[in-house]
Amino acid sequence: MKKTVILLLVVVVAAACAREPKFTLTGTIDGAGNETVILQKRIPGGYQVIDSATIENGTFKIEGVVDYS
Repeated sequence: MKKTVILLLVVVVAAACAREPKFTLTGTIDGAGNETVILQKRIPGGYQVIDSATIENGTFKIEGVVDYS
């Protein structure tokens, strides 16, 4: 029984690690027109653009995969 539980835990952890880590960023900005929201990562000497989205009707949504590099 103990070996079965350990095997089950190993399978669950392996399955969780196999999926790509994803993110969804949503927001609302009152009074904003058709402008662009930019998601940036801080790097030595400045910033790197990761993704962007256009604000439509005051809302935006950015989806992507987490890059740990």
